[in-house]
Amino acid sequence: MARGWPKGRSQTAESNAKRKATLRIFHGPPRIKDHHTERSIWRAMKARCNDPKSISYKYYGAKGIKVCDRWANSFEAFLEDVGPRPSSIHSLDRFPDRTGDYKPDNIRWATRTIQNRNRSATKTMEFRGQVKPIAEWAEEFGLRPGLVGKRISYSGWTPEQALTTPPTLGGKVKWRRLSSLSSLA
Repeated sequence: MARGWPKGRSQTAESNAKRKATLRIFHGPPRIKDHHTERSIWRAMKARCNDPKSISYKYYGAKGIKVCDRWANSFEAFLEDVGPRPSSIHSLDRFPDRTGDYKPDNIRWATRTIQNRNRSATKTMEFRGQVKPIAEWAEEFGLRPGLVGKRISYSGWTPEQALTTPPTLGGKVKWRRLSSLSSLA
């Protein structure tokens, strides 16, 4: 090692290349991503649908939810249809039919928030010709989901009123509605 370099620190690109070449000789070529996480998710999906010993079987296999034949014995086919997991916060979601089988046209990667909006207990509301979860409507209009739900359930408001009326603060409206301003003119 050349003088002036700290012990154990490489000093040239050439020595780095030699070290990497030595590692490849003993440990094999650098690995290409093997989709370990996706493979684990695929195995868990099959277990909850096919294995009565699986803790989740009662929610899936016992209810008749199956894995399509294409994916049953081929991880490669599963990965080809679903694609790699976008991030560590994504998991499989059966959508648009939450009670349907695991098959290419009924599955997606989704976050916990998105999946929570695809549950049977999720309250939905129709507004302007679209049906969405109340939480999604509330988010779109900058309101708390609980406020919108209470306005509809307890106060009997229409979806239009519940979503377009600004929240109050201490009994006072934070800002005036456009309809009340037009009456002042």
